[in-house]
Amino acid sequence: MALSYNGLAGPTRGIEADETGVVIQSFSVRYYLAVNDFLENKDGERVKRAFSAKFSRDVSLEAVVSGVTGVMAIVPTAAATLANDVATFGDGSGGLYLMEVTETQSKGDWRSISMSLQSEPGLT
Repeated sequence: MALSYNGLAGPTRGIEADETGVVIQSFSVRYYLAVNDFLENKDGERVKRAFSAKFSRDVSLEAVVSGVTGVMAIVPTAAATLANDVATFGDGSGGLYLMEVTETQSKGDWRSISMSLQSEPGLT
């Protein structure tokens, strides 16, 4: 269903894009500096900082299974491609690799997955 908006322009609702093989329920990306070290002087004051020039990323998604392609075909040995934006911050460098996935099936509910992927800028 398409939504119509009144009022403030800019904010959006929902998830940016559909993913193949699943009905996406939630999607999040954590951007962080893998290296963030401080050098302290003899008094314990921070005097220098070394940090990553590019973001590492942790991607989490939850979805209802609807097929066997796309998200459902992701394997740990190959970089994954997702339809949703994983480069809002930074340049998105580094392959996105599957770290873990939990499949849930229960009586009277949809078959679903919870998936975690990770990216380091130097690993492609």
